[in-house]
Amino acid sequence: MSDSRQYFRQLSGNYTKEGIYRRYSSKKCCLFKNPKKLPLCLILVVPFVLQIFVAVGLVGYLSFKNGQKAVNDLTDQLIDKASQQVSRTR
Repeated sequence: MSDSRQYFRQLSGNYTKEGIYRRYSSKKCCLFKNPKKLPLCLILVVPFVLQIFVAVGLVGYLSFKNGQKAVNDLTDQLIDKASQQVSRTR
């Protein structure tokens, strides 16, 4: 009976804030131990994050260039219309 109580106290102690902090803060980063072994979460997350950054950057760049082109086309049309209006009045 006392063994089971002690076991459950030990389990509940692991899930408190201090127990979780103790459990994960004691682990060292495996990159410093063995640089050839990368953690699986790093291998899975980094390519997706890079892919998202590249996609967002490319879409932003293309939309900026498209906006510049549209503004330049509109200004050319406005200048042409204004010059036509001026040439008609003379």
